[in-house]
Amino acid sequence: MMNALTEFDVGDEERLVRDSVSRMMQDTRKPIVVNGEITAPGRHAASYMNELEALGISELVVTDGGIDVPTVRRVAIICEEAGAHLFLGPTVESLVVPFITASGLLPEFKVISADGLAIPAFGSSLINPFSNVQVVRESNSLHIVGKITRVPFGPMASSYVIAGQIGNSPCLLLISANAKGLIIRKEDMADGTQRAVINLDGCSVPVSSLIAEGASAQKALQLISDLLMLGVSAQLAGIAARVLQLGCEHISTRTQFGRPLAAFQALQHRAANDFTAVEISRAFLYQMCDYWDEERNRRPLLHALLAKTAQTAIDTAKSSIQMHGAMGFTAEHELGWNLKAAVALSTRYGDIAGHRRLFAEFDIAYW
Repeated sequence: MMNALTEFDVGDEERLVRDSVSRMMQDTRKPIVVNGEITAPGRHAASYMNELEALGISELVVTDGGIDVPTVRRVAIICEEAGAHLFLGPTVESLVVPFITASGLLPEFKVISADGLAIPAFGSSLINPFSNVQVVRESNSLHIVGKITRVPFGPMASSYVIAGQIGNSPCLLLISANAKGLIIRKEDMADGTQRAVINLDGCSVPVSSLIAEGASAQKALQLISDLLMLGVSAQLAGIAARVLQLGCEHISTRTQFGRPLAAFQALQHRAANDFTAVEISRAFLYQMCDYWDEERNRRPLLHALLAKTAQTAIDTAKSSIQMHGAMGFTAEHELGWNLKAAVALSTRYGDIAGHRRLFAEFDIAYW
């Protein structure tokens, strides 16, 4: 993080979390150029996750107290640092199973177990993913029909949290990637990460794969969706802070006509506008964390937060590239990869226009 940016951490514990995660991500980050060949940062997603697991990320985030404001703030800190360090792995996605296990929303399931990395497979839709998958329950098994597109990090997961319907009742399933009949097709993203199309037609799993049904499934899905939107927003805020830093460092050290670029008023104004936009986005992020318990207004504010942080990250990255000139477009430079990551993140769970529209549909009385 830039030293000039406001510190939103509250107390020594949060600063310790940020320092620990930042140091680990900085030490393990893979270079863009390896043995003379350019490699996208997202291609190292699997090794990144091994490092996160070694750090004990889920234990660091989820405490015995359940999902409270301090826990949510730790998620935001971790994801913000992931964005700032181009740590392009399923950071927030990997926390879904620990979160719904600790939430207390599924009392009939004391422990939700999954081997390896379990991620949510809702595609780009967080509003009503139940309708994509139909489940037929028989005596000892569940037969599934449906297809889920655009599943982030789908190819590297060992199991999936999937939303479906049994008749007209919503349900959540925890399904192994090796389940009978499940077919995965990989898709490459511009930032080097991969997403998947998951075909479930003819897939058959044990009844024990059903982890929630009815109202409990609906509530668990809302928590998962809110967590995903918060985590992606925090990653975008981290990217925005990083590209701002790169732009300010460049104009401070690069000279033109015998003067630093930072001496030109047009660039000063551009940098000041970028700084203000980044500060507003980060302030919004941590204010959202502090208001997490206000469930009535949480969802519309998360839509607004994701739209704001996505737009800020993309605009600030473009601005910094313009400050760098042709250098900012080269594959060897970090800046272009930050822009690709921001664009990919901004469409991971719906696009900017969609989140703005969803925010506008809520009757929220904050003004």
